[in-house]
Amino acid sequence: MRRVIYLACCVCVSVCIVVPTTFATEFSVRWRWSLLSASPLLSFLRIRIGI
Repeated sequence: MRRVIYLACCVCVSVCIVVPTTFATEFSVRWRWSLLSASPLLSFLRIRIGI
């Protein structure tokens, strides 16, 4: 019984560590990609509009 509790605690701790780091890295990568993809689009629109 003690082993099961220990295992559950280990799983919880690993999930608590892994999930936020994975989410943070994925979020930063997505944010960078959206920024990179938006920048040429914005410059293209500015050229087309004439700003």
